[in-house]
Amino acid sequence: MVAPSAVPPVVPPEAPQLPVEASPALYQDLAAVHLAFYGQGVVPGLDVAFFRAALAATAATDRLLLIGSYSAVLPAALAHRLTVCDLNPDMLAEAVQRWPRAGFLQADVRRLPLAARFAAILMPGAVTAHLLTDADVAAATTSLAAALVPGGQLRLDAYLPDIARTPHFNGVARFDVSGDAWTRQATLVDVDPSDGCLQVDLSFVDPAGRVACCERLSQRTFGADALIAALEDHGLRCLERTLSPSTGRLYLGLRRV
Repeated sequence: MVAPSAVPPVVPPEAPQLPVEASPALYQDLAAVHLAFYGQGVVPGLDVAFFRAALAATAATDRLLLIGSYSAVLPAALAHRLTVCDLNPDMLAEAVQRWPRAGFLQADVRRLPLAARFAAILMPGAVTAHLLTDADVAAATTSLAAALVPGGQLRLDAYLPDIARTPHFNGVARFDVSGDAWTRQATLVDVDPSDGCLQVDLSFVDPAGRVACCERLSQRTFGADALIAALEDHGLRCLERTLSPSTGRLYLGLRRV
């Protein structure tokens, strides 16, 4: 499963679990479909190039951690000593089949069983949206900073409140899975301005028009200054920020202090 040059996989005896809304059953039986969707670049507003740019600044001999099995980012990262971390075991199993050269780790980003190991960590796909409380943000930031070598870089994206007005949470996207046309449908249900959390109904529809699975998700949005302040309170320094209100995303480049 792991090539000799890859970081050996680390699997904790009991991987901690996030709340149900943060690890939705929606994807557990549709891992291949999920990877196909994210791998085709149809996710509205996701700037894959922002994450790939970090690879050019990281030596091939350096260790790299990818949080989430996002196939649009993963292939380019295979030139490095790559470990892929995901909480969902089904997503990891699918990724292992596709990219056996990498190392794999099932873990919660708030409690990574790693220390000062990686020159860079990439966290694409708004993993931050699953950090529903300030305590979750603090725990994840502390955990990520601890997994970086001094001076190591972290790149992540987050949802801005503007995401509620984009097709990502209110629209339809079509994509191909092994030659079959699938559809992803998203409907915004509720927004709580007090904490930036929103409720979204998300479903995948198969080629026959049947809803393969549907789930109501809780996701969190952030103001740029507030998120940066929270990250800098726990061992990181922000060196790069890009706001894209039209796509509802914030991109941050940080380093471990």
